[in-house]
Amino acid sequence: MIKKPAILLGVGIWIVATLLYSEYSTFTGSHTSIGFPWRFFSHKPANAPLSAGEEIEFIIEYLLLDVIIALIIVMLLNFILAKTAKAIKHADL
Repeated sequence: MIKKPAILLGVGIWIVATLLYSEYSTFTGSHTSIGFPWRFFSHKPANAPLSAGEEIEFIIEYLLLDVIIALIIVMLLNFILAKTAKAIKHADL
């Protein structure tokens, strides 16, 4: 059974990684890309260099892959936290 701390920690890690590796430059005339490890959202404003007009792209498959990565992180953290808890419990005996 997956515990709440593993879920919160895993989702938190994924959100922080997504925010750190995304590019937010739409307001400066460039583009914005969001997603980690795959970029599932992209926005290029009409005034961006070499742009024929505003472009918005959302790739649902990449979002699903990102969510699968987040689930894998949660499962690994659950395993690690369970092993750590057992080791600490046995050390106290």
